[in-house]
Amino acid sequence: MPLHLRLLPWLVSLLGLGWLLGISLPGAQAGAFRVLEETPRDPIAAALRQHPQVDQDLRVWTAIVTEFFLLPTDVTVTLAPCGRIDAFYSPAQRQIRLCEELLTYYARVLTPPGPRPAAPAPVVRDATLFTFLHLVGHALLEVLDLPVTGPREEAADAIGAVFLVAGSAEDERTVLAGSAALFQRSRTPEPPQEVPWWALHPWTDQRLAHLRCLLAGSHPPQQAPGLDDAPALPCREAWQWWQTFLAPYLRLSAASGAVPPLPSAPTPAAPPPVPPAPDAAPLAPVESLRAYYDALNERQYARTWLQLAPQFKQTHFCCESDGSFQFLRYRTWWERVARVEVLDARVQERQPQVVVVRATVRYVMHSGTVTQERHLFRLVADPTTRRWLIADQTRGVLQPRTP
Repeated sequence: MPLHLRLLPWLVSLLGLGWLLGISLPGAQAGAFRVLEETPRDPIAAALRQHPQVDQDLRVWTAIVTEFFLLPTDVTVTLAPCGRIDAFYSPAQRQIRLCEELLTYYARVLTPPGPRPAAPAPVVRDATLFTFLHLVGHALLEVLDLPVTGPREEAADAIGAVFLVAGSAEDERTVLAGSAALFQRSRTPEPPQEVPWWALHPWTDQRLAHLRCLLAGSHPPQQAPGLDDAPALPCREAWQWWQTFLAPYLRLSAASGAVPPLPSAPTPAAPPPVPPAPDAAPLAPVESLRAYYDALNERQYARTWLQLAPQFKQTHFCCESDGSFQFLRYRTWWERVARVEVLDARVQERQPQVVVVRATVRYVMHSGTVTQERHLFRLVADPTTRRWLIADQTRGVLQPRTP
């Protein structure tokens, strides 16, 4: 299923359909990734930009990054002529620029031999989307002033092209295919003055190995298809380091003040509350709960962590020695679960800002144990995003298993 269709229900409940489509709501917070509409002049670049997968993915990912991270300022994303074969993030302008010359170059050097296809080849789309995610990583490094001391190119890959997509098989396939295509091409690059992209964003064996290692480490052991050559334990530890490192900069953690920033990083100002749009569609609590467990099945731990209210974390995951919530313990527990299914769910009590959902949940553990438990979930409405957050969950009551 295409990424934009797979994420659409989650994003609608999270952000409102208006935000997903790029419509600015009055009073929206200052810090956001925003796509600027500018039709490329080159017909090949225009065809790629207007391709549904590329166009929708750019919008979806800008919405996801805005939802994940507490941004102190706007970052714009545009596809336009640059006068050179390049793509870059400009700190002065706070802008990601996908140069149409680079996309035309991708179409020329990555398209398989034969008649020119009517639509961009999949490898060209994958390389374009990987390039975009890599530049998102550069933007976050600068905007959040992240205290990274290692190679900046590897850090940009880790944040933009791994942290955001880890756990989704299709998104990981895009990152792997796009990065592999660029790595192969970089082995015989043109002179830097002809293709500045290769000089400013050099590919190395170490960089490719680092990216593949993090993707492998984001999976439970023995569940990283196509990445079996990556060393399990070091890659797992590397992925866990990035999860811990980025946790203080996630929107809900930072806005609640529960997770302090790392010592050398500045604390961005919390954005003002966003008043709900009067014509926004009401959220569905049951669907929100199902979406939470669907995301857990896809190992989207950073996303599901954002769907837990601060009071839930205070009750169940408090606290580390520095007072922060125990994200690592949360993720470690769910990695023992092979699959979780919501068998039935219905609203039992409803108030304007609080809903109690009664649900039967089946837990299939990696150990082979299968249990069915009945829970009551108390969901609270987040006035900023209009989504439902899990504020409390009763201890499970064992239910007979259905055959």
